[in-house]
Amino acid sequence: QSNTTSSFKIKSDLNSYSISPYVRLDSNFFNSPEFKFLKNYTTDVGIIYNSLNFDLSVDLFNTSGSRTYFLNEKVKHNSIGPFISLTNTVPVENSSYQIIYGAKLAALFTESKLTANQSNTNNVQTYNVSDKNNHLGGLGTISLGIINPLPQGMFYFMVNGTIRNDVSKIVNPRCGANIDCNAASDGAVDVAGYA
Repeated sequence: QSNTTSSFKIKSDLNSYSISPYVRLDSNFFNSPEFKFLKNYTTDVGIIYNSLNFDLSVDLFNTSGSRTYFLNEKVKHNSIGPFISLTNTVPVENSSYQIIYGAKLAALFTESKLTANQSNTNNVQTYNVSDKNNHLGGLGTISLGIINPLPQGMFYFMVNGTIRNDVSKIVNPRCGANIDCNAASDGAVDVAGYA
């Protein structure tokens, strides 16, 4: 706002968590010739649930302390699906060290949602938008490490590489250039084909 001294209040929250309950399969499960190569692996099967939530709030106040503008954006990503994890431990000759390696694969269903609203410069909400995206994704992890048994316990050194696409891309149509930010409703946004 021109010729005024204003203050911004900006709050941003990012929360993420994952849970993976699993069951360990007995090695006798792989007695058939097709799966015999898995007999030496520790095999876990289960379900992964991942959640990612982002919340952004921006408020603009004039010199008298009155709010003249606001913006709020919320994005939620949730994915769930089955996984299988394989690990194997190999002793190192003439040493107490062991090498551990493995992989985890998951097929995930992902749902992503965006809700956002914004005011004009008079603190009147004139613009709001929502978006939703569903898709099938996946997750793959390869692990390699060293185990050193010690009197007080086990020392692990692990390296992991993960490829995943269970968080989809949502483009936030924030009010900006060539958009009538003072539109009476989101249906009146003055850009052809914008919706």
